[in-house]
Amino acid sequence: MKYRIWLQLILYLCYTYIAVDAQNVRSAYFMDVPERLNMNPALLPSQSFFKFPALAISGEYTSNALSLQDLIDVTDDEETIADKQGFLERLANLNRAQANVGVDVISFGVYSGKHFISGHIGLRVKGYGSVPKGVFEFANALNDVESLGNYDIPETNLSFQGYGEIGLGYGIRVIPRLTIGARVNVLIPITQSRLTMKSLQVIRDGDYARIIPDAQLSKSPDLSGEDLEHDDYPLTSASYERDYEPYDELYFSDMQPELGLSGFGIGVDFGASFKATDCLTISAAVIDLGFANWKNTTIADARQSEMLIYDLPASVTGEDILSFQNLRKEAVRYGLNPQINIGAEYAFLNNTLSAGILSSTRFYHSFATTEFTLSGNYRPKSYVGFTLSYSMIQADFQTFGFGLKLGPLFIGSDYLFFKSPLHSKNMSGYIGVNIPLGKRHN
Repeated sequence: MKYRIWLQLILYLCYTYIAVDAQNVRSAYFMDVPERLNMNPALLPSQSFFKFPALAISGEYTSNALSLQDLIDVTDDEETIADKQGFLERLANLNRAQANVGVDVISFGVYSGKHFISGHIGLRVKGYGSVPKGVFEFANALNDVESLGNYDIPETNLSFQGYGEIGLGYGIRVIPRLTIGARVNVLIPITQSRLTMKSLQVIRDGDYARIIPDAQLSKSPDLSGEDLEHDDYPLTSASYERDYEPYDELYFSDMQPELGLSGFGIGVDFGASFKATDCLTISAAVIDLGFANWKNTTIADARQSEMLIYDLPASVTGEDILSFQNLRKEAVRYGLNPQINIGAEYAFLNNTLSAGILSSTRFYHSFATTEFTLSGNYRPKSYVGFTLSYSMIQADFQTFGFGLKLGPLFIGSDYLFFKSPLHSKNMSGYIGVNIPLGKRHN
């Protein structure tokens, strides 16, 4: 079966591969829970803790234009991606999406005097996509001979990575009002795939179209199970012989991957928290600075020469719009997606109530996303706390977040959905069980 290249990739990224990232639930940032260590290693919890194994799970999906139902609606027909229910009108000029789910297998934090040492073992896969509106318009127009015109589509990026993570953190209150912290994460790569399409030109010429792509696809580990050194993909001018590897066979291979460690990576987090007054606390952190090296990586280029589509209208599923050649194995290095968190909190009524604002900016390969979160926090007891939050950019006055600490249990969400999850552009959730240990450290 032939696959619609871009829509299948987006669905693959945002629906099937809900990706794993650090378990960042912003609603926990101003709460006394261990989860906020993931956003700033200087925000130390008041007690040592041990997380119940594999019961720390988070998930999030955010997009500026695409709901999960949108992705399903435009890919449920094998012959067309017609503009269903005004889909094209809802798109932005650049459509971005990211998704994450995370599991901490083991996590703990222990005080030793004024020193705080933490560690964790978890699974991390992260993914994102940025797709211009022109990609969807072109794919839709392929089915209508009258509407297909000329296109000059700018850069498109789709990526996901999966790896295990072993982390060790350290925090200390260096003076009564200043706390600093750092964490080092050793990454054990499992799988990755990345499509970078720098440009795609479409030139209408009578009853056929010329397609001129500039794209590269990489995936690790190699899924083909083949030795790429011999002549598996001969170049030929004969029209009935294939001189390239089509996208769906290259990307969705049914062969077993080569086993073994796929590479090595490292990431570091730095943070600080300063109590400016008895009521005002300012904090900042940079997290996920680092890289991942991937060995046994298959890299392929889309054909730089012109490709022709005859007999318009053409089924999107019946053509290899992106076809790859020049297959080779290399080791590659990709940077992580660093994030900057800056927060300010003002407490009153003897720290029982507080108001906070958090700015979170995540940097991807070709774009960055920023979210501002306002929160009101209520903590009547050390074992009870509640936060109500609102994320100003993504929430769009349609959703809010919350955090609830009840004894060892913490649950939270930055984007509650009030209708079917598939119809939401933003949704998230977290649940964890933290067993407190030892005395409190204020």
